[in-house]
Amino acid sequence: MSRTPYICRVILGRRLVEYRERRGMSVPDAYRKTKVSETKLRKLERGVNDAIRLSDIYAFSAVYRCSPEETDHLIDLAESADSPGWYHPYDVAPEFAHFIEQQEAASAIHIYEQEFVNGLFQLEEYLEELRANRPRQGEEPDRGLRAQRQENVFEKSAPPEIVYVSNEAALRRQVGGQDVMRTQLRRLIELDERDHISILVVPFAAGAHQSMSGPYSILYFADGVFPTTVYLESLHGSRYEDEDDIVLHHEEAFAGTRQIAVPIKEFIDEHYQLA
Repeated sequence: MSRTPYICRVILGRRLVEYRERRGMSVPDAYRKTKVSETKLRKLERGVNDAIRLSDIYAFSAVYRCSPEETDHLIDLAESADSPGWYHPYDVAPEFAHFIEQQEAASAIHIYEQEFVNGLFQLEEYLEELRANRPRQGEEPDRGLRAQRQENVFEKSAPPEIVYVSNEAALRRQVGGQDVMRTQLRRLIELDERDHISILVVPFAAGAHQSMSGPYSILYFADGVFPTTVYLESLHGSRYEDEDDIVLHHEEAFAGTRQIAVPIKEFIDEHYQLA
């Protein structure tokens, strides 16, 4: 797994919890002994802090009686966590920056999309048409960001296993007109031919299904740094859910929806002439 700033913050937080609990200390014990505020400590342990002071890390290391090697590890994580991610020049929203890093770190991704082609699969022409016709959400203000995201996920040495299930409506809708849609559909077929990508379509004829309430992505991680996480997005922003019951609900919905979907090439061969 690549060590992006967000991932380093999460690992740092988990190490701080591990070393604190090893000493049998509670959070109040730790902030009283280190003089670091309770709010800052809790944010550090959750990996959601905005900035990290090395003096705080040294204070925790001393109170937790960390070894020199453990201290060096904490400092290395803290320095990496405070460095800007590759997407920093694009000024993306923090929540979406976290999603970018988690998506790149995932070992498997399950996606359900309703109204449009999922962002990870969109061509620039398709994306530009969407931008012109929907409220800006502050996610991808520069067209270069989308291309870099796709390269980082699709072209890395060990790409994630991706199963992308699309509602038929997303492929029927003429975003940008026939020429743009034909090019976009060809791109989906090309990606579907890769060994680690499977693209499916839920046809209208399948009727009601378990994912009709909205789009979502389920991200799986191989080494336990993150729990399995559900990413939900709307006009009002995005949120993450990793509680077991919520994850299980979406996994069951995805499995049921996937079962009634057909391969994208089969769907396109039946409904389109792309030659």
